Amino acid sequence: MLFHRYFKRCLQASFFFILFAIISCTRQVYFKQDIVPAKSLYSTNDSVAVTHSLLCELTVEYLDVQKWSRLTGNRPYGSLLSFSATPFPWYPFLVTIRNSSSQIIEPGNIVLKGGQLENPALTSSQIQRIKSSISISDVELFTGNRLYHDFNKKYDQMNLSRETTVYEFEKILPGDRVLFLVIFNRLPSHISEFTFSVDIVGENDKKTVEVPLRHREYRVYEDRL
Repeated sequence: MLFHRYFKRCLQASFFFILFAIISCTRQVYFKQDIVPAKSLYSTNDSVAVTHSLLCELTVEYLDVQKWSRLTGNRPYGSLLSFSATPFPWYPFLVTIRNSSSQIIEPGNIVLKGGQLENPALTSSQIQRIKSSISISDVELFTGNRLYHDFNKKYDQMNLSRETTVYEFEKILPGDRVLFLVIFNRLPSHISEFTFSVDIVGENDKKTVEVPLRHREYRVYEDRL
């Protein structure tokens, strides 16, 4: 009788161990890296950084692989026939600037600052050299400003083909919100926190507007079956 109970318990334990092993094998665990606002004060949700100044409101959102594939696979920046490419080893950001002043304003230098390092946004000529790697065909369209008629701060809520049009002015008129894309070279891996910085030049003023960002790494579980 004792042997029978012992054998039954061993059998049950073996069954649960095998079941756990099967479930574990059907799920793949990997780490995903993202760039998010470093402080909740600068965040409207989990992924979009926002800040205000006397001249403008600035929002910044990092475009990960999934967002980048959607961006380059749909109008106005791509099409369904576009080759889906990852933006790495570069950092792409979706930026909006709303002119909240009575002056005409213009974005100036845009850099990522990490420690003593200043990492400037890629120029049009630099993007031209890597356009095939990141699935961009029209660099002029990609680097130009678009007028944003509606406003949802998160990219997943935007429909850029319907809610934006090409912005005809070089500078931003009072009340207008423009949307544009910037790409940076990847920062060294030891820099986990950094600052997105843009100079805003007005008719009478010049301000440097900044938002703090950080790397975020988290586990993602994917079923294999």
